[in-house]
Amino acid sequence: MFFILFLAPFVLYGVEFEGYLYNPKGYIQEKATVFIQDSSKEVFEKSGVSVYMIAQDSIQQSLDEYKKEIEKSMNSPFVYIIFLKNDKKIDIAGSEEILSKIDKTAIYWDYIVPFIPKDKEMSPNTITICLMNGYVALVDHLRNALHIELKNEYIPDDKGIQTTTRAILYFMFFSLFVLFIIYLIKARGKGNG
Repeated sequence: MFFILFLAPFVLYGVEFEGYLYNPKGYIQEKATVFIQDSSKEVFEKSGVSVYMIAQDSIQQSLDEYKKEIEKSMNSPFVYIIFLKNDKKIDIAGSEEILSKIDKTAIYWDYIVPFIPKDKEMSPNTITICLMNGYVALVDHLRNALHIELKNEYIPDDKGIQTTTRAILYFMFFSLFVLFIIYLIKARGKGNG
């Protein structure tokens, strides 16, 4: 009975959630919405934590005001990703007890930002990839922090971490190469003199 009531659509500050998702413009593609609903339901059943996703055009007030209003109606404890296409904002927010268990900065910079196109309009496909990778990373952080086993486990793409590591390694290799060349030039200069 509780789950029937919980999964029914409910309204938060003009936002009508369908289960754990608010996606009025269809920015997140259907297969991803099914995954979000199933994963969020499983996380809630196994931990009591509600994981939401909000993807919409824009809001009429500040992001902080908007978050305060919608959080009043969320099942606590909770965490959510909010995407505002026209406002060009993505944020991870939630109740303090959950945010203290995850690294929202790492999720944002390592799993969401690398998938945001630099100078292009975000299509529903790009939005889905970007938000799904962040969502999977968020759920993975929760799974590890709360020590729960999930049936719908996916490993998030760590493209951002790999790119950064590769850049650091290339820089180190290039620096060593330059130092070696300088050493050879100096050694030749002393040998000829």
